[in-house]
Amino acid sequence: MSNHAQCSYSRRDLLISLNPLEYCNNCFHETEPDIVQTRTDQFLILTRLDYKKYKDIQEFVELNSGKMNSEFRLAGFRVPLEIVDQTIDFLRKIDVTVHDLLTHVRNVFSGYTKETLSLGRHRFVKLPKGREHRFLDPKTRRWIYIKNPENSIGVPLREHQIIKCENQGNDEYYYLGAEEELHLVDKRAAFNLASRTFTNRTVYWADHKMLGFGTIKLNSLGMIPDDIFNSLTRLRPNEVILYGMLYFKITYFELLKVFLKANKINLLKCEDFVTLPGDNGKASGSPLISLSDIESEKIQTISNLIEKLNGKITKTKTELKVTFENDSYSILFVDNDSSRAIPVHEENKLYIPIALIENIREFEASAHKILYRAGKKLDIKKTLAECVEISNDADLSFVTECLTENIDDIDFIKKLLSDPSKESYLRNWFEDLVKNTTLEGWINAPEGLFRKLSHIFSKEVVKNV
Repeated sequence: MSNHAQCSYSRRDLLISLNPLEYCNNCFHETEPDIVQTRTDQFLILTRLDYKKYKDIQEFVELNSGKMNSEFRLAGFRVPLEIVDQTIDFLRKIDVTVHDLLTHVRNVFSGYTKETLSLGRHRFVKLPKGREHRFLDPKTRRWIYIKNPENSIGVPLREHQIIKCENQGNDEYYYLGAEEELHLVDKRAAFNLASRTFTNRTVYWADHKMLGFGTIKLNSLGMIPDDIFNSLTRLRPNEVILYGMLYFKITYFELLKVFLKANKINLLKCEDFVTLPGDNGKASGSPLISLSDIESEKIQTISNLIEKLNGKITKTKTELKVTFENDSYSILFVDNDSSRAIPVHEENKLYIPIALIENIREFEASAHKILYRAGKKLDIKKTLAECVEISNDADLSFVTECLTENIDDIDFIKKLLSDPSKESYLRNWFEDLVKNTTLEGWINAPEGLFRKLSHIFSKEVVKNV
């Protein structure tokens, strides 16, 4: 295959190659096509066409206000968006083979398994020391930090989880199988295995009437495999790259919706589009999310926090109106890449990125702002553990970590278990560990943890060991 120039597209802090042919290998089989549609309006000529066909293409392109690539670029041409389908029909009519973009996207999505898999049993697992580890949460599709204490050989994980070991830029991926075994797998295999465990996820899109395009915040997609990501970004209508954005022709919306649905992503139109500090103009603004479109558990977590600080909350369509004795303001939710809440003082509003409430650990910095405005000084981690409504594995990991770190703090444990829902989650977690962790696995646990957990969750649990 030809050595084509590459560009890159930023997905938060990750650069993904947009070599136009990088992910086409599985599409071509034995023979390359004459032309590949590398972007909605851009076509690349791969083979040496005979002179008449080339002149026919040149004439068609120029008659329809398109443009052939200059001699200093790869052979190809660009056409106006409104004649893209007509162009593909014309090429096939003159017996030129075309690998069109929609066929490519279908091929990429069809390569991923339709099988589903639920995460399995909890167990203690050894992880290498001196490295950072993260597991992929199937609901949020985000990498969740795993705290691996120095005094512990193992951490509680779940069967079928994918674990990423960050090793000085050379990330390694592991699949947790049966019998506490970690299997080293390559990146694509890791993502394919992970995709089987994914649950349905909502992603918000905005209709930019000023630009004439639809946009999606890339960060909101969570983890998606590189080849799917590459295919989606190639749907963009022109050469311009909007940092942190996937954008597409509105006429492609239904198609995009179907493809993302195959990856268990549901597209939902946002309520509005707001420009916040740090946003670079309207094109890179932030979708505003209605409260009804957010998981009720996440809204309840923030309500619990406000009430614990002696505040009151009233809800509107898009706002949580917060009232304390000497202060009041509104909390709104946006799809934004910021790692903390964004205050807009002149509007007396606090904008919280939706990604932060999906992972309670990432919400800590925003919770600090809320505590500061309430004039309270509390242990933020314990406070969030008490307030969080568990709805995913990221939440459960945070609460169980807080439980084991403070297992000798009886007052905190009582507060934690006074919530029936949380007590049920934690009891099931412990019983699962008891049933499924081997003797060697418990040796991997922090010293004395089993005895202390057994004391907390009643002696009936221990009888089944």
